[in-house]
Amino acid sequence: MRPLLSIVIPSKNRYSTLINLVQKLLDWNSSDYEIVIQDNSEDNAPIKDFLINYNNDPRLKYFHNLNHVTVCQNSEDAIDNSSGEYVCFLGDDDGIIKQSLDIVKWMKKHEVDSLNCKQGSYCWPEYRYKNCGKKKSLAGMLIYHSHNGDLYQQDAISGLNSLLENGCLTLNGITRLYHGIVSRETLNLLKAKTGTYFPGSIADMSSAVGLVFFAKKHYYLNFPLIISGASGSSYAGKGAKKNNHTAFEHQPWFAKETIEEWSDKLPKRIVGQTVWPDAAMSALKKVGHADLISKLNFPLIYAEYLSEFPEFTEDFELFLQLRYSVEEVQAIKVQINSYMKRIARSKWRYWAKVYSIYFGINKFLNIERLDANSVGEVLTKLESKVENERKTGNSHFYQVLNS
Repeated sequence: MRPLLSIVIPSKNRYSTLINLVQKLLDWNSSDYEIVIQDNSEDNAPIKDFLINYNNDPRLKYFHNLNHVTVCQNSEDAIDNSSGEYVCFLGDDDGIIKQSLDIVKWMKKHEVDSLNCKQGSYCWPEYRYKNCGKKKSLAGMLIYHSHNGDLYQQDAISGLNSLLENGCLTLNGITRLYHGIVSRETLNLLKAKTGTYFPGSIADMSSAVGLVFFAKKHYYLNFPLIISGASGSSYAGKGAKKNNHTAFEHQPWFAKETIEEWSDKLPKRIVGQTVWPDAAMSALKKVGHADLISKLNFPLIYAEYLSEFPEFTEDFELFLQLRYSVEEVQAIKVQINSYMKRIARSKWRYWAKVYSIYFGINKFLNIERLDANSVGEVLTKLESKVENERKTGNSHFYQVLNS
């Protein structure tokens, strides 16, 4: 029998978080879902004993590819090896609560193509922000803003326009497979058009932008159905410690074409502030909407890039001179300076949130906190909280759960 939901988890060399997540997901009292682990680790010995314990559980599918593949290819293989009517793509340090199955049943009943949600953020205990201790790094905590449980339809194209205006530097409420839920039919439409579920250098941004044009009925849930995790060895963990940028020419986790087709409007540095816009541009080209690239806010991209990596300022000056005219450089610098002020305010708000948690006054900022030593533990706590509240909750979210 075909499962309703496939939870696909591409992974490489991160068994401690992966095993904890999968153990928790297999606790769900349902046969309506499957978990697909797509493992590209060099040595899978550490997971073999764990797999033996679940040998007879048809909900768990494990695939190991010893040969190196790109991150996108590993993710592609994960989806191809899944069979659910809907797909949710998680990282191996992320999480999703069991009540998500009720939401997916609602999606099927109402022929919803994709769903995005307000996420919670969980920092694993070993996570550290540069020069900060455990508590100021929010390590061992689930943090999420208070939610109202609203469930409403969104215009994906409007969301894309907003994404482009903000430089494609972070994902908003648009369609998304990574940390979202998408129908198999919608995914197949994207692949039929582009030859892949991930038409760009990174999976999250490229699939999100590509799916915009195929998800006709898209909803947003104002509830932390999905938990975005950050472990010490993840990209987020390396970014917090400023260890997330490397040499441009040799990137074994990217397809060769990513380097060869790199836009001349982006500095040749592999960092979040360049790869996310690059992935968005690639997706727009492959789905036949390259004209929308003109809406991408490059001055904001440059401002975020310099704010995060001021050590690249000298190289960036040369980049501007080689890419733009003198008049254009002057205009761009004015815009960068303006955006820098906005970025500074954003960073101030972030640290205000951190210190509100640090001093235990986060409730005044409508921020919720749950302490836990793993994603498995934090999912259990959040699921329990949902069950306690569903008896009295009257939001759209609880109406779906109780229907």
